[in-house]
Amino acid sequence: MKYSYAQLGGLDTGFFRIGGTGLANLLFPWAHFVVGTSRYGLKPLAPTWPQFKTGPLLRAETDKRFYADLFRVPPDQVSGLRKMLLLATLPRVSQADFDNAATTRESRLVEFDQKGPMFDWILNEHALVKQELLRITRDHHKAALQFDFRNSISVHVRLGDFQVESLQTPIEWFAGAIREVRRTVGSDIRVHIFSDGTDDELRPLLDLARVSRIGFGSSIADLLGLSCAKVLIANGGSSFSKWASYIGRMPVIWRTGTLYQKLYSENAGSEIEWQPGEGFTEAFTQCLISATKSSKPGVANPTAAPAYQPS
Repeated sequence: MKYSYAQLGGLDTGFFRIGGTGLANLLFPWAHFVVGTSRYGLKPLAPTWPQFKTGPLLRAETDKRFYADLFRVPPDQVSGLRKMLLLATLPRVSQADFDNAATTRESRLVEFDQKGPMFDWILNEHALVKQELLRITRDHHKAALQFDFRNSISVHVRLGDFQVESLQTPIEWFAGAIREVRRTVGSDIRVHIFSDGTDDELRPLLDLARVSRIGFGSSIADLLGLSCAKVLIANGGSSFSKWASYIGRMPVIWRTGTLYQKLYSENAGSEIEWQPGEGFTEAFTQCLISATKSSKPGVANPTAAPAYQPS
C-alpha cells in the first residue's frame, strides 16, 4: 500500500504542529496532496492542521492561526494512532521522487510539500480541489455559501503584516477599481470589503456609497466568502486572493505587476491587471457585465460575523 501525506510545515508531531504559515499558504501542500492522492490512487493520511504559533498571540491578532476547528477528518483518511504508526514506520519519498517509488511494490509514504511555482501542478484541478475543500470544511464555517453576493463586488484589502510598501496595495487603488467597475457596468452596485484593517484605515472605501465590511468569523469562512464573489478586486501579492480566484473562477482585477500567474486557462480574459486611468478590455468588460447580472439565488444579507485577519 502506498500512502500520501501533506507536509504543512513547522515541527509536525502528527497531532499538532509547532510553527507554520497562514491558511492560504498551507493550502498549497494540501492541494498537491489532494491531487496526488487522486491521480496516483494513494491512501491518504489525515493532514495535521492544528498548529501553535506565538506571533499572533503577541500581536493580539483576531485570528490566532491555530486551525484546530476548521476541518473534519473524512472517513477515507487514516487518523489517530494508526496514522502515528504509519508516520513513524513507513519509508518516505518526496512528491518529486514519487515516479521512482511507483515502480516498487513496497509500502511508501509520499510526502507532498509543494515545491516550486504555487499553482503549476494543480492549475487545472480547481474543481477537485474545491470539492475536497468543501467536503472537509466544518459546516459552521460555510455560512458564506448561503450569502447573497448577487450584483455585487467583493474586495480583499490586506493590511496587517503587509506593511512593506512594495507589497501593500494603496487604499486609493481599491477605491479607483471600485469606481471603474461601477462606471463600466453603469450602476453603483454593492461592495463587500474583506479586510484585517481598521475602519479608520479603510475610511476612503467605507465612505463610498453602498460599501460595507463583511466577515464570516474564520479564515476558511472568509476564504469561501471571497470565492463566492461575483467580481473580485484582489489584493496584489496575497495568496489569500489567489486562492479565492482559483476556487471561484470569477472576473478578477489585480494591481498592475501583481498577477504573477494566470489561473484561468478556460477564460483568460476574465483576469486582468489594471491601474488607475485605464479602462477595462472589451473581453473583461463582457465578463464583468455578465457576472454582475447573475440571478443565482441566495439568502439575502444574513448577519455576518466580525472579520478575521486574512492571510
